[in-house]
Amino acid sequence: MGQRVCLLMGLIGFTFLLNSCGKPSNRAGVSGFVTCDGQPVEDGLIQFTPAPGVDGPLVQIQIQQGKYESPQVTRPTIGKNSVQITATKKTGKKVNNIMGEATDEQFQYIPARYNSDSELTVDIQPGNNQFDFKLSSE
Repeated sequence: MGQRVCLLMGLIGFTFLLNSCGKPSNRAGVSGFVTCDGQPVEDGLIQFTPAPGVDGPLVQIQIQQGKYESPQVTRPTIGKNSVQITATKKTGKKVNNIMGEATDEQFQYIPARYNSDSELTVDIQPGNNQFDFKLSSE
C-alpha cells in the first residue's frame, strides 16, 4: 500500500510540473529604493496597479529603510502599472483611537501626487525590474 501511495504522489507531482512548465507567467519581480527629499522612506507602502487593459491584481509591498522588494508570491503584473507610495510620520502628539486608547498621532508626509493623485507609472518587463523613486515634498 505504501508503494502505491508514493507512486500516486509522484505521478501527481510530475503531472503538475508538466502542466506548469512552458506557461508564461504574467508576473515579474520588482525592487528598488524610495527617497523623499533625499532621505530614505523609513516605513511605507508601494502599490502597483495594472493600467486599464492590463489584466491582474494590484500588489502592495512594504518599504523599509528606503528599500522594497516583491516577494515571490506577490509580484506585480507585467505591463504598464501606476504606482502609489504612502508613508507616515509621528507628530509627537498622542491621540485617542476608537477604543479610547492613547496612540501616537501620525500624518501622511508623501504628497498626493505620489499616491491618491499619482503621477508615477512604470512598465514592468518579464524577469526582475528595478525602479528607484526620488520623491520631493515640494
